[in-house]
Amino acid sequence: LEIDQLDRFKAAQDRFENLYDLGAKDIKDQYLDWKWKTGENDKGDFLIGLPTDIGPKALYYRTDLFKEAGLPTEPEEVAALINSPAAFEEAGLKMKEKTGKPFVDSIEMAFRAYLDAAQETFLNP
Repeated sequence: LEIDQLDRFKAAQDRFENLYDLGAKDIKDQYLDWKWKTGENDKGDFLIGLPTDIGPKALYYRTDLFKEAGLPTEPEEVAALINSPAAFEEAGLKMKEKTGKPFVDSIEMAFRAYLDAAQETFLNP
């Protein structure tokens, strides 16, 4: 179940079993607290589902293309260089300018990574 669909199911919690009644608290320590809470109702006394994904991101890169673009190639240096969405964009523009190669293979995935790091996305709180 995708997280953006979860509230629809929480609104119908009377149609589900409470996982707390089925022993879910026994495995709670195996999950990140903030992620566990996404499966709870607002009162925290009903667990409708167990979290399965925290959305980690990784950057795979070709060292030969990074070197050609004048970018660092060691993982620690790359991590220090690309530490924000703006730095990611800057490195991508440099890659395209110096090598003619794209920095990402999918603009959708780049956009999703940007959204995951954003303080605000589509709506202003």
